[in-house]
Amino acid sequence: MTLPLNSRLLLTYAVFVLVAVSVALLSYYLFVLPGYAVIEEQDARHHMERVLSCIDREVVTLDRLVRDYAFWDDTYAFTQNGNETYLHSNFLDEMLIDNRLSSVAIFNAKGTLLFYKHLDLVTGVERPLDDSMYNEALAELGGGLIRPASGLLASDNGLQMVAARSIMTSDARGPVRGTLV
Repeated sequence: MTLPLNSRLLLTYAVFVLVAVSVALLSYYLFVLPGYAVIEEQDARHHMERVLSCIDREVVTLDRLVRDYAFWDDTYAFTQNGNETYLHSNFLDEMLIDNRLSSVAIFNAKGTLLFYKHLDLVTGVERPLDDSMYNEALAELGGGLIRPASGLLASDNGLQMVAARSIMTSDARGPVRGTLV
C-alpha cells in the first residue's frame, strides 16, 4: 500500500518541521539559554555591587557626621558638665531630619547614657528609647570605644545604619570622654 504523492509530501513536510523545531529548541536550551543565565547573573551581581557601594557611601557619610560631633570641644565639655544648652542648640529635630538621623546617643567614659534622642523621620515625632532595639548595641558601643565603629545593625525594626566615635577634643586629642553613637 503506497501513499499518494500529496500525503507523502505532507508527511515529509511534517517530519521536516518537527525535526527543525526540535533542533531549534535543543539549540536554544543547550546554547542560548545558558548564555542568558550568565548575563542575568552578571547583571544581578553588578546591581548588587552598586547597592553595596551606595550603602558604603551612606555609612561613610554617617561616620563623618558622627566624627564631626564627637571630635568637638563642645561635645567633650558636655560629657563633663552636662550643659543642657549644648543639647538644645545642637540636637534639634530639624538637624536630625535634615541629616536623616533617627537616633543619637551620648555616653560618658564609663558607658553611662548621658543623652538619647530618637525621632521618627516620617512623622517628626520624638519616640522613647526602644530597649529591644538599642540596648545591646548602645551598651556595647557606648563603653570605652577606642576605634571608630560603623556599619549596619540588624534589629527587630530592620537594618539600622550605625556609627560610633570616641568623644575627644576638636583636634582629636585628650583622654576619651565618652562615645557618640
